[in-house]
Amino acid sequence: MHIIDPREAANTDVGLQVWVTVTPLSLSISDSVTRVRVRVSAKNPGRDTLAIDNGGLPCVLTDDPIDSKGLLHSMRIADDDSEFDAGPRGDVCGTSLLIFPPRRTRQRDFYITTRSWTDSGYPLVARDYRVRSYFAGYEGYSAVLRMVP
Repeated sequence: MHIIDPREAANTDVGLQVWVTVTPLSLSISDSVTRVRVRVSAKNPGRDTLAIDNGGLPCVLTDDPIDSKGLLHSMRIADDDSEFDAGPRGDVCGTSLLIFPPRRTRQRDFYITTRSWTDSGYPLVARDYRVRSYFAGYEGYSAVLRMVP
């Protein structure tokens, strides 16, 4: 998990901090009960209000959220074989112009279970996966989700 320092500078070229947290950090592929929370966060660390154009509506989804339009929060699961499509994904569409006041954080939670993983058509394989985070099409810090036997 990447811990972001709230005083840290933006990690996107529009002035936002974007990151993901995963709780718990590991899940047994035989666990049919536990839900993994994937929280995608975006913060305006500056002193000025940011106006961010996210591509407008209607929402257009692609494998790579950077190429999509109209998105707010997105997450993708990657592994050594796939940058965007190694596990379940999540997307939330929004308005075309985002007004982001100073020091404000927006978060969205996505939930994954072993059942949702297989129901989405992905094999359950014990390995490390990289959970990628996006806000308004800008990629932030990722986190590791460890699937264990």
